[in-house]
Amino acid sequence: MLFRSRTSGTWQVSVLVPESSVGDIKTGQLVSVDVPAAGLTGISGRVQELLTTPVATSQGIGYQAVVTVLDQGQVSPPSGVAANVQLGS
Repeated sequence: MLFRSRTSGTWQVSVLVPESSVGDIKTGQLVSVDVPAAGLTGISGRVQELLTTPVATSQGIGYQAVVTVLDQGQVSPPSGVAANVQLGS
């Protein structure tokens, strides 16, 4: 999976899920987010949306999932930094 964070009023992570794994992702599912560049680990998040439009990448087809971070008390990393997202929290 490929990741990048984006910030607005809430902290969200845009996740590119490979087509072969898209069946494992459900709206409302809990995830764990790490942002190594910001020293943030084990932050709880929830899949808010799984977009149905396919995205062509050099590794094949993927689908974008939007994850909202649940613990807004943590410091938000700068927009565009890499994040690691794992299923479960």
